[in-house]
Amino acid sequence: MIIRVSNNEERVFFINQLERIKVVDLYLSAKPGYIRLRLAGSRENVKLAISEIKHIQKLTKGLLYPDRQGLFNYEIGFLFREAGATIRVELLRKLLQYKGYKIDSSASDFIKSDAPLQVIVDLIHSLNSLIRETELKPKIVREMIATLAVLTDLDPFTILERALELKMIRKEGEDRYSFAVNINNFLKAFISNHIDDNENI
Repeated sequence: MIIRVSNNEERVFFINQLERIKVVDLYLSAKPGYIRLRLAGSRENVKLAISEIKHIQKLTKGLLYPDRQGLFNYEIGFLFREAGATIRVELLRKLLQYKGYKIDSSASDFIKSDAPLQVIVDLIHSLNSLIRETELKPKIVREMIATLAVLTDLDPFTILERALELKMIRKEGEDRYSFAVNINNFLKAFISNHIDDNENI
């Protein structure tokens, strides 16, 4: 099996991803412009491996080469593996939008964006850490507060206090809160207020 590659970066990335294939024994030789693969295993496992290799090829192209819109095609599962963490995909898309990156939300299993890979991985890791460290209930409130902490220079508890003062969130009990505004408008409203406050300083 011959895999064509355009440069050394593509060759190295592709070879690294081949480590995910466990159903067959892989033997490869790499030369400028291509990689030669030999697969050893049962017929069924070889078919599975070939399918996975084609998938890795698509993943590699999407990661390294932008489309006509200048967007890279990041597989969500790959992003989560790289970050060693998971978050809701909707939150990741919002983070990238508020950070000023382009987003195409038409693909459900991919993040299509002009954001660099490392930026996305760092955002996933940061948000996941804040969600786990912030002890607020229910989870949706914790997620929104953590998202704002990633987007602003504020810590989660400062954000919570300000949201309470602005009557965007109300306290329901010990560490339990609810939204006093439409959840879909919460991030935008808080960020707009935060920007206005900074401009008035």
